[in-house]
Amino acid sequence: MVTFDEEGFVKIVDRIKDIIENGGKWISSVDLENNLMAQEAMVIAVPHLEWRERSIACAVIEEGKTVAKRELYDFL
Repeated sequence: MVTFDEEGFVKIVDRIKDIIENGGKWISSVDLENNLMAQEAMVIAVPHLEWRERSIACAVIEEGKTVAKRELYDFL
């Protein structure tokens, strides 16, 4: 859930649910976020035709730095 201010900025204030259903498995977005908290991060669900939903992690990294997907997988 988000709010928009008068200048058009978006602020994430909460989520509608904390559980993501992924192909019959239930994933806690809170647990994923807790594992990512070495980074400024959040986890959201996006629709998926085969699995119903998939989890997407959004993380803030230092300006000018990059992180490979494999590095995040290894970290988790």
